[in-house]
Amino acid sequence: MRSGRDQVRGVVEALARLHATGTPVAWDALFEGTGARRVDLPTYAFQRRRYWPEASGAGAKDATGLGLEAAAHPLLGAAIEVADSDELLFTGRLSLSTHSWLADHTVLGAVVMPSAGFLELAIRAGDQVGAALVEELTLEAPLVLGAGPGVRLQVLVSQPAASGDRGVVIHSRPEGAADEPWTRHASGVLATDGPADGADLTQWPPAGAEPVDLDGCYQRLADSGFAYGPAFQGLQAVWRLGDTVFAEVALPEQIASQARSFALHPALLEAALQPVSLLTTGDGEGRRGLPFSWSGVSLGAAGATSLRVRLTPAGPETLSLAIADGTGRSLATVESLALRPVRAEQLAAAGSPAQQSLLELTWVPLPVSDETAPDVVGSWVTVGGAEAVRLAQAARTATPARSTEGLVVVPDLAALGEQVAAAGRVPELVLLPVPATHAPDAPIAAAATAAVGWATEAVQAWLADERLAGARLVFVACGAVTTGAADGAVDAVGAAVVGLVRAAQAGNPGRFGILDLADEPFDGIVAAALLTADEPQLAVRAGTVLAPRLARVPARAADAPGPALASEGTVLVTNASGALGREVAKELVAAHGARHLLLVVTGKRDLADEHELAAAGDLDSAVAAELPGAGVLVSRAVCDLTDRTALDRLLQDIPAEHPLTAVVHLPGAEGPGAVAEQAAEAAQRHLESQIAAAENLDLATRGTELSSFVVFSATAGTLGCSDRAGAGVVGAFLDALAHLRRAAGLAATSLGWELSTGTDRTMPEPWTAWLGARDELGLLGAAIGSGLPTVLALRLRAKSRAASDHSTTVPALLRGLVRATSRRAASAGTVPTVEDLGQRLAGLPQSEWPAVLTDVVCGQAAAVLGHGAGDAVEAEKGFIEQGFDSLTAVELRNRLNDATGLRLPSTLVFDYATPAALVQGLSAELAAQGPAGLAGGPAVRQPSGSAAVGTVAPAPASAPASDGYLASMFTKAYELAKLEHGLDLLIAAARIREKFEDPAQVARTSDLVTLVSGPDEPAIVCFPTLGALSSPYQYARFSAPLGGRREVLSLPLPGFVKGELLPADLGAIVEQQAQVIERRFGDRPFVLLGHSSGGWTASAVASRLERSGVRPAALVLLDTYAPDSPPPASIQYGFIDTMLDRGDVFGTIDDTRFSAMGGYFDVFAEWQPVALTVPTLLVRAQDPLRHSSAEAGEAEEWRSSWPLRHEALTVPGHHFSMLEEYSEDCAVAVHDWLSATLGA
Repeated sequence: MRSGRDQVRGVVEALARLHATGTPVAWDALFEGTGARRVDLPTYAFQRRRYWPEASGAGAKDATGLGLEAAAHPLLGAAIEVADSDELLFTGRLSLSTHSWLADHTVLGAVVMPSAGFLELAIRAGDQVGAALVEELTLEAPLVLGAGPGVRLQVLVSQPAASGDRGVVIHSRPEGAADEPWTRHASGVLATDGPADGADLTQWPPAGAEPVDLDGCYQRLADSGFAYGPAFQGLQAVWRLGDTVFAEVALPEQIASQARSFALHPALLEAALQPVSLLTTGDGEGRRGLPFSWSGVSLGAAGATSLRVRLTPAGPETLSLAIADGTGRSLATVESLALRPVRAEQLAAAGSPAQQSLLELTWVPLPVSDETAPDVVGSWVTVGGAEAVRLAQAARTATPARSTEGLVVVPDLAALGEQVAAAGRVPELVLLPVPATHAPDAPIAAAATAAVGWATEAVQAWLADERLAGARLVFVACGAVTTGAADGAVDAVGAAVVGLVRAAQAGNPGRFGILDLADEPFDGIVAAALLTADEPQLAVRAGTVLAPRLARVPARAADAPGPALASEGTVLVTNASGALGREVAKELVAAHGARHLLLVVTGKRDLADEHELAAAGDLDSAVAAELPGAGVLVSRAVCDLTDRTALDRLLQDIPAEHPLTAVVHLPGAEGPGAVAEQAAEAAQRHLESQIAAAENLDLATRGTELSSFVVFSATAGTLGCSDRAGAGVVGAFLDALAHLRRAAGLAATSLGWELSTGTDRTMPEPWTAWLGARDELGLLGAAIGSGLPTVLALRLRAKSRAASDHSTTVPALLRGLVRATSRRAASAGTVPTVEDLGQRLAGLPQSEWPAVLTDVVCGQAAAVLGHGAGDAVEAEKGFIEQGFDSLTAVELRNRLNDATGLRLPSTLVFDYATPAALVQGLSAELAAQGPAGLAGGPAVRQPSGSAAVGTVAPAPASAPASDGYLASMFTKAYELAKLEHGLDLLIAAARIREKFEDPAQVARTSDLVTLVSGPDEPAIVCFPTLGALSSPYQYARFSAPLGGRREVLSLPLPGFVKGELLPADLGAIVEQQAQVIERRFGDRPFVLLGHSSGGWTASAVASRLERSGVRPAALVLLDTYAPDSPPPASIQYGFIDTMLDRGDVFGTIDDTRFSAMGGYFDVFAEWQPVALTVPTLLVRAQDPLRHSSAEAGEAEEWRSSWPLRHEALTVPGHHFSMLEEYSEDCAVAVHDWLSATLGA
């Protein structure tokens, strides 16, 4: 109950929610004494009659206005004669709202356009061109109609051949899907021959024919998958005479009036085909299937509402039809009709909006020759040892007629920087050979991890040295990519490096390249390609330079065998915990026939505690409860896949009567994402474990005959994603593993898909759209059946993007799918370019700079988000709230770099919460450069501070803030395992900083940051942690799944940005935070939430608010440890280890942040939580945060605990990953608990 709410209404609403979710409610008790009584339903049967008028779908009234001729047919809208040609094009639109009778044709659960409908379209097209005979019409793909938007039709009639025959082709495409190709459904031949002589069926029924009982016939058809609704229930009577079947059919009353608009109404002809099941095949079985191929169809009359039909066998799965009107006069003849079985997965794939979203990576030749290279090979550099020397020698040999004076060899990138500084000249290209250090038969995981670490360090060094800003670093690999079947064995170690470099390319356009030579020589063509081809990736095979392109996977032949799994075999599903494991299990059973599932939860079997085993058991029972059909056996196991011995033991335990027949390897938890993190110890451990798990699965099953070996990869491995570099590395390796298995003659399919809820994209948003987990899983069968080792599940919006923005450059990978004309956008005078920005600012006083820079920032932000104008982005509204995420942040950074000449961090939308704050930061940076900086070229200094929400960022110091004394000393203390001394240092530094006692001293124009919005109450207010990385955006991923459900906000802690004051004591910070919440919410309900040490602040503020009468609705603690029950030392070191790793990536841990961390731990040093009356939830992490210095005996001490009354639940992940890759699980758990506990 809440104040101001009707309590009776609240009780009834709560009971209604319980009833709607399946909980029994004693309604009699509720209405007792009110006079309410039960009302009987009408005694007559429900009358299934439709009274809604049919909407016109033909669009005839609109055709003339569009310059077209109306087609005058219910299924078609317009007819177009193609100029200077004798071709004819019909267009139309179908949907269940405009052609509702089609909804009554349901096959295997899908609404399918009847075959007779395609025949009707062909007949109508033939009538227009005087070709009355449908000589042949073959169905190639089903047309499935959904409840959403309709489909657009095209019927193309070709020019006549010498014989007068014409071809006819029928296509469709979903409405609003301009980026998807047209699906070809049927093709055939229209002939000018006259109607054939039909049979006389006036004697009716034929003498000797035996009547067939039709009672329950439509129920029997429905049981076999053909669920015909009222419009298609036209069978009136059926007789049988030997192998021949006779039938009488009529259109139901509700659609009989439509008959005169059709040549032969599809529902009527389909009803005539329904007795097909009574015809027997050679083995005595009834014929089943859908009409597939029509031959010799002629029609002598139109508009019939009833028919007499004779069906005669004409061969295996083939019959002929004689059709007469209701009086027995001949009406139509079908010389031959072939039937074909249909499978549910075919219809599911055809009906899915993702049906055109299966892509493959192809490599296309580039028009490059030796003659296209410039006469002078500019200043090139090769970096490294012997490989670099050989590469330089090859380049000189390849271009003897050209100057190679500038082609030099340096030992490393540091030496190159020194050389550039001394010579004052930046090389045009820098070639860096990828070391070949992996022995062919040695384990791959360790070598791949080391190679990725090497590449990460090279990327970091390259980006850090501003002297090299104008050059491009090209990683030269050998066989790290597969360009086709003729390639030799792929280098899986090199493939992992390529995955890392693709991520670096995504975040830093133009700074990196990939060249794969395999065993090809470095010749003049290669030199020409590097100098002239606008391609981020190149490969050379057989003397030809190739570039990668995405292409759609051709539809699998409809009659090809589906990827059914052996019903008696065992399917091993790895990393099967959580929602994804359950969904995959259901898909394997429902769509692929699996009956024995072994679900593996990752962990050490001999060390598995009761929590891991309970999670596996919960998975077992949850999957078994949700799986459709009987006879499905689900078992589970805990196994460390990185331990080959443990994996072998797991496989040996599979019973012989259900041998292993398929493997499905699901993605493990994603590790650190950014490129710069991949050399850190934690990321290296994670990468090695992910690669080792897949490698072990491959090796352990090579002696087993598998029908399928499926690995769920990541699109980031192919497309590159700046903040998912780890996933890209693993994805590229898994793709290489699939190629290696295929080359060895083994089953393998790598399905690249989005591993998140859709908030993390691998390309900027205008080019791609997330499919969603269900659609992606629906493509599993198509991926296996495609026969390709690697495919991607990704929906593109490329054509619509290119059409709407001619100034946009199409990404290289999409150039095979999009051929857009690139035009410069006409300047509107609102967004200055780098050429004129300096002049404009130089002519203005600095007080007027923000107005100009606001135009720049908002205009570029609008372009990134796809808005038409800069005023669509609000200067005072948060970037995150307006739709930015980590990928669009990178795109904005790149645009602003180009527009201002600055080199901004990729995290700028997190460092500067609003466009207005970013404008202030840009103003300070540009002012620091002075007139010379404004008039000159691109600046090379990077803002080093992190601007707090709503504050003006000070001009950055000349040296990176991460080089501060506190940062280096604290890091040293951590490395020496003297963490307590490091914390003492931070506390001492904090005590000499300026403090506030009165909240009014905290200068903030905006305190609460809105992360997502939603209608449900209460809202959630999140408190950042007290560590050096404290930020309101620590909850960005947690809040994303709640968008549209409930509002989630975050309240920053003051003191983490230069110029801000720290609290003098605990009372000061609690009061400041509480006042912000009181001002914002007033009487509105809210929940306080904190992760880790942020839970301390949340609890302290909740106590303060409760004392003042502003009672929070609930308190939620995410893996918060009580102050007097800290985790073991090894776990604390793990916290710091992770914090430092992430600080290295974002460059935001300066001395200010470290001292703020010390200050907050100081004010909370003596704090203890007090009992609250509000409901309290402790959400604990399922997994410990492993650390290399973990001590024995701590296995059971790492779990978080809370000393006061609370409820507890557990979510997947460890202390950090529960808010990262498992953030959706955590958010949904909190949302559900709030709904159940508060009824909201």
